[in-house]
Amino acid sequence: MKKYLLSSFISILCIHSFGLAQTGPGGVGTNDGTSSLVLWLDANTMTGTNGSVLNSWGDNSGNNFNLSAGNGATFMSAAINGYPAFNFNGTSQYFERPFTAAITPASFTVFSATRVTATNRYKAVISNRDDPGGRPTAGFILYATPNSNIWQFWTGRASGPWQVNSSGVSTAGNWASQMIEYQNAANGKRLAVNGTINSTSSHVMTSNPSRPIRVGAGRNEGTPNYYFSGDIGEVIMFNTVINDAQKIIIHNYLAAKYNFALSVNDVFNEDNATAGNYDHDVAGIGRISATHLHTDAQGTGIVRVLNPTNLGNNEFFMWGHDNAALEFNTTADIPGGIRTRLDRVWRISESNTGGTAIDVGAIDLRFDLSGIPAATAANLRLIIDTDNDGTFSDELPIGNATAIGSGVFSFAGINQFTDNTRFTLGLGITTIITNRKITFRVRNN
Repeated sequence: MKKYLLSSFISILCIHSFGLAQTGPGGVGTNDGTSSLVLWLDANTMTGTNGSVLNSWGDNSGNNFNLSAGNGATFMSAAINGYPAFNFNGTSQYFERPFTAAITPASFTVFSATRVTATNRYKAVISNRDDPGGRPTAGFILYATPNSNIWQFWTGRASGPWQVNSSGVSTAGNWASQMIEYQNAANGKRLAVNGTINSTSSHVMTSNPSRPIRVGAGRNEGTPNYYFSGDIGEVIMFNTVINDAQKIIIHNYLAAKYNFALSVNDVFNEDNATAGNYDHDVAGIGRISATHLHTDAQGTGIVRVLNPTNLGNNEFFMWGHDNAALEFNTTADIPGGIRTRLDRVWRISESNTGGTAIDVGAIDLRFDLSGIPAATAANLRLIIDTDNDGTFSDELPIGNATAIGSGVFSFAGINQFTDNTRFTLGLGITTIITNRKITFRVRNN
């Protein structure tokens, strides 16, 4: 009985560990509703005809907090870098959800990826406010201001007017990321643009008690106003202040996806043309300090990295791919012993926040190949361009994959990566020994 219980306990631990894969933006949080990621509006998860108006924006956090009221916005199927976004006309378009306590948290971190159009009006990206006449203000808003179009973060309070953090930065006409965060603590209210914290304060916020949440418009307590003008690709909300390493990872994920430059902590440099534009499904692990770290990430792609053995302060390991097909079709540029390899190639940045190459030690690397039945633990090979010469044909494939379950395969203790190296997967040619004199080579397709 003791042996049975121990075996069952170990199995439960393994299943639980596998279920913790960080599948949120950049690999921060999960998209199954079990993490602090409470709202994730990503235009890339929506389906529509280019130029059509969609009246609902689905939540990808796993909580199903869809914004399905309001007049909607215009779906642009390839707004930037091949990714879709919603275009808001500045006069009538917005998304709304009725008051929902879970997305009106007492502390939060919110990210957005936008391209705001310069106008002479306030433009609300996200508004979770209450401001009835003659009563205290409550909640929060992220605005681009009239005329100057600089980013501001407004919070309400029990008495007195709105309290405003102003960035002094305009990104009008360009894609950029914004981050607002709040906790009731000294310097607990912050506003960042493109990764740089531009404004910090100790304002004390009163939460919105009952009003709906809006994306693309404000004045939540009545007829909408302060309509957003421009494009919004993504809005991400956590119901806590996430740690500094996680913020850097998400800023880099957004910068790669929406093709803009970060002003600080640009720890993923494979997303530019000279590196090959590995812009897609960017995720990462990293550490700023012993209390600000992130050591397990998968994100929106099939690659998961975990268990770094030498991750130091201010160090990051991030990856993205070239968006080629997830098919074992490539027979060119393959090492000996490989029948075919994936069309898709990934590239990694392994550096510190200053841009210097570092070594995070050995990592465990997992691939979700549930949609590719040709792969088995016996024939799967990891191929790393260790000399970083842009070719795989001169490399030694790595075997010993382990099948984790549900089509997921793991390569443990991989230490062949260096900054800027590429990697992919291949299917090996297996040799089967039938007796001492005869062997058969099986070409795995």
